[in-house]
Amino acid sequence: MNTAGDYDKRISIEAPKTAADIENAYGEIDLGDDGSWRLVARCWAEVQSQGGREVERLKQNTADLTHLIRIRWSSATKDIDPSMRIVLGERKLEIISAANVNEKNSVIEMMCREVKPA
Repeated sequence: MNTAGDYDKRISIEAPKTAADIENAYGEIDLGDDGSWRLVARCWAEVQSQGGREVERLKQNTADLTHLIRIRWSSATKDIDPSMRIVLGERKLEIISAANVNEKNSVIEMMCREVKPA
């Protein structure tokens, strides 16, 4: 059972922008801050590093770091899926999977991957 003290990292959950997000009231394209993501929720999280490995992708070495992230279930976070990402400070993590733990609408666990150039 997680306690409030376990949720000690502030994260943002972002989803890709849709056509409706991008077009403003005047029919103009509005890409916002970084152009392709919109904020879904900000919340406190428990972040556990699960290790890493170095891989070669397209002739470039990269380091894959995996993390287990737990957040409290809420109406804003209940529909998290792998198309979304986590922003933790300056770091961006790709969501690999997200699950409503024991279907109790209490905790969501996400396996995430942070890919960094080596």
